[in-house]
Amino acid sequence: MTQPAIPESSTTAGTSLSRDAWRRLRRDWAAMAALVTLVVVVMLAIVTPLLP
Repeated sequence: MTQPAIPESSTTAGTSLSRDAWRRLRRDWAAMAALVTLVVVVMLAIVTPLLP
């Protein structure tokens, strides 16, 4: 019994869900445009009440 009962398999580095989602988002230009628009609207909603 010199061999292990369970052979060791080579492990591959997986990607996290957030990394995969970010990669897919960057490839889609319409999604990036929507993200930029959303960020601009949120920033305007935060800054507008502070303006005189």
